[in-house]
Amino acid sequence: MLLNLANNALKFTEAGEVRIAVTAASRTDKAASLLFEVSDTGIGMTEAQRSRLFQPFSQADYSTTRKFGGTGLGLAISQSLVELMGGEIEAVSESGHGSTFSFTLAFEHSTLTALDSNEAAATAERTDSEESQNNKVDAFDGFRLLLVEDNEINQIVAHEILQSSGMWVDIAENGQIALDKVRLNRYDAILMDLQMPVMDGFEATKQIRGLPGGDRIPIIAMTADAMDGVKKEVLAAGMQTYVAKPFEPSQLFRILSSLRDV
Repeated sequence: MLLNLANNALKFTEAGEVRIAVTAASRTDKAASLLFEVSDTGIGMTEAQRSRLFQPFSQADYSTTRKFGGTGLGLAISQSLVELMGGEIEAVSESGHGSTFSFTLAFEHSTLTALDSNEAAATAERTDSEESQNNKVDAFDGFRLLLVEDNEINQIVAHEILQSSGMWVDIAENGQIALDKVRLNRYDAILMDLQMPVMDGFEATKQIRGLPGGDRIPIIAMTADAMDGVKKEVLAAGMQTYVAKPFEPSQLFRILSSLRDV
């Protein structure tokens, strides 16, 4: 939720600052309510624009989609997650003077003792070490992957995860750039976001499939929309499969391994 809100704040703030704050709203013997706030000094919104914010596949208005990209789906997902955790998300904004998104969630106090905490930390460290070793065994040395993603934060996170396996990762900010790169370079697989400005993942896949040799490149869709119909759309567009965002690294590596071995 914070990742989505912070990304939006950065996207719409060309100058000034973005602030993330967490404060204790209330506390009892058994639980504490925490107030999360993401504030920016960006373009802000009118009241009419703010009222449409949390609708899936909508931004404040179409001009922001053209300029900044995206669909507004991240806000709808954030709202759903907050509500599932028993909270409520709010937005306060003024056109030209920035926005503040906030939500409050209650958390039970941990029942772990200090000894339990140390033991849990040691277990987690051993698990991380084992997972790291497993990734090295199944390294992708020499594997060339094109990551097509317009979200800069997602680019950084995905790039680090993918590169840690030994593969070489190239990045395209939208479908048009991806198409241009495929014309010039060889890739063993493409990880394709579906919703992007300029050219979306569906159109990019269609055009890549029309290039010489383009029909042989495995294309894996990335989407924050995990609805049942997405898989049919992805397969119909010529992609092999899809992963939900944020993706599970082990799942993606398994998919890439299976496609590599075909």
